[in-house]
This record gives sequence, C-alpha cells and structure tokens, in this order.
Amino acid sequence: MSTLHYIFDPLCGWCYAATPLIDVALGVPGVKLALHAGGMLIGPSRRTITPEWRDFMVAHDQRIAQLSGQPFGPAYFDGLLCESNVVLDSEAPSTAILAAECLSGRGMEMLRAVQSAYFVAGRRIFEMATLRCLAGDLGFDPMQFEAVSARLLGMPTKRHIRDSRQLLERVDGLGFPALIIESVEGALSPVDLGIWLGRSAAFRCALVDRLSATPDPDTSCNGIV
Repeated sequence: MSTLHYIFDPLCGWCYAATPLIDVALGVPGVKLALHAGGMLIGPSRRTITPEWRDFMVAHDQRIAQLSGQPFGPAYFDGLLCESNVVLDSEAPSTAILAAECLSGRGMEMLRAVQSAYFVAGRRIFEMATLRCLAGDLGFDPMQFEAVSARLLGMPTKRHIRDSRQLLERVDGLGFPALIIESVEGALSPVDLGIWLGRSAAFRCALVDRLSATPDPDTSCNGIV
C-alpha cells in the first residue's frame, strides 16, 4: 500500500482549493492518507489583518475560486477579512485537526469543516471555542476532544510542524499544499497539485495511472502523467 503524505495549512487558500483533489485521492484503492500540518501562520509568521493584507487575500482568493470552483462566502470577504483586530494563527486549528485524526482517523473531515467555517462562514477558526463547536457538530465527544487537543497544543503541535517541514524539504518542496507519494519501498515522489485544480476526476485518473505499474485500461488516462 502506498502512502499519500498531504502537507497543508488550514488557513491556506490554495490548500482549500486542493481539498476536492485530496477527497478523490481518498477513494483510490491501495493508498492511505497521512496528514501533515505545515504551520504557515504560526509564531512570528502570524498575521494581523490590515487593509493591505485584506486586498492581497481577496485577490488571491478570487483567483482560487476561479481555478478550483471552491466557494468563498460574503461572511469571509466582507466580514472576517474586514475585522482589523483579527490575528491569523494556524496553530489551534492544526491542533484540532491532529486531535480529530488521533481520536478516530477523521482529520481530513475536521480539515474540511475548518476550511468551510473559515472561507465560507467567516468564523474564527483560530479560537478554541469555535473549534470545539465544530468538533461537536462532527459528533466528537466534547470531553475527549478537549483532552486530546489540550495534550497536543503547544510543543507537540510545533514538533509535528517541524517534522512536516523536514518532509517537505526532502522533496525540495516550496510550500503548501504539497502531496507526496511514498511507495511501498519508501521512495518519495511529489505530485503537482496546481495543474489539477478544478479537475478532480482527471486527477483521480492520473493518480491511478501513476500508482499502478500496470494501469487498468478502464481507468487509464492515456499518458496524462
């Protein structure tokens, strides 16, 4: 079984754009997904929303929506991004995703919920109160989620992010999102997600071909990769 290592950040718009691709990858037989939070906005990299930052984000997010088809809501564009006291910090939502994965292997489900809450509903996903609410909506036991999140918050999450960045460096990766195939022999091979944005069905087909030494003719993409 091959492993798909997905390096992401919950506040990264391009990672949000790539979520449909990761979803279809989950349906490919013979692969398992490993989630790695990359820590785009933690520590000194945290950002306070300013008018200049908002303009930068809106331009990028409009481009992301055009390429990927992913929705962005008015509560995000005209609400959250207009609040000048907001500090964007990836650590807490990354911890929540790791906690969901630790509890029941549902980290990807939590990532989707966090992204939708942020980019569509304009919610403050960098606050634990919001993350606890999202976990409850997904059916997690509140006490268990709180306990695991508390255990992972801080140095455990920071160590995880350090390891994620080291993995990215091993394949000369430059940023997020990043998808890396690890073969059964342990060889690492990066996948260019950018060329597949908005083309989930074609991406699945290409991934099947790439993972298979003898592609099934019914799913072959005729040399698409």
